[in-house]
Order: sequence, then structure tokens, then C-alpha cells
Amino acid sequence: MIDQEAQDYFYKHVWQSNIDAGCGINFLKGKIKNLIGYDPVFAEADIICGHWDAPFKPECADVILALGSVNWGNHDDIAHMLIKLKSWLKPGGRLYMRGAPGGYKNDQGLKWFQWGTKEIDYYARLLDFEVERIELEYNT
Repeated sequence: MIDQEAQDYFYKHVWQSNIDAGCGINFLKGKIKNLIGYDPVFAEADIICGHWDAPFKPECADVILALGSVNWGNHDDIAHMLIKLKSWLKPGGRLYMRGAPGGYKNDQGLKWFQWGTKEIDYYARLLDFEVERIELEYNT
């Protein structure tokens, strides 16, 4: 029989957990300790799902990587995605993300969100994130 209280303590306070949100082909698997990747499209993901149906509990992750998955939709969509991701972070946890600065064409009919420093500052203030570094890269 599993001691649920001990298990909850272990996962919340001892085990470092990392989430790769929209992991694609899961190329970071095995390179980062305790990384769980989810993606709605790629079979290589540990879990096939999107942001809204990912099975993570609040405050379960030390680090979340969103290296391209928070790039679609309008301002409200982006806010909701960031709220969801933030809900999984443990206190003091970190979100590392990459946003598409100019938007790109895609074949799925999704609307690319155009990230810039103004948008980064807006969402950081809105969601109480501390921005450590912004690096702009234009390789369209």
C-alpha cells in the first residue's frame, strides 16, 4: 500500500520535476534529469496532449520549458496558456520559453502570436514573472 502523504511530500519537496511543454520529438529526453515531455502531435512525446488536457497537478514542476509552444493565438490565448503553465510551477520554479518574434507561416491554420519586448514585459507584469534575459533572434 502506498503512503499517499509520503508520496505527496516526495514529489512536492524532494524530487525535481521538469516539464517540456510542447516537446515535439522529445529531443531533450535523457539530456535533462526527470524531464516529462508532452505534445499534441508527436508520438515521441511521453504524453500525447495539449496544454489544456496535460495531467499535471498544481505546483508539481521545478522547471518548465516552453520552447515554441506558447506562440499561437491572440493576447487572451497567450495569457491563458501562461496561467496554465505557471500553475504547475512550484514556488521559486522557473519557466524558460521561446517566442516567435515575427510570426511564421504554418500549415495548420493557427494564428502566430508576434512576440516582442513589449509583449514580454506585459505578460511578466500581468503574471508576476521576473524576466532575467531577453534575447532577440531573427532567423526567418
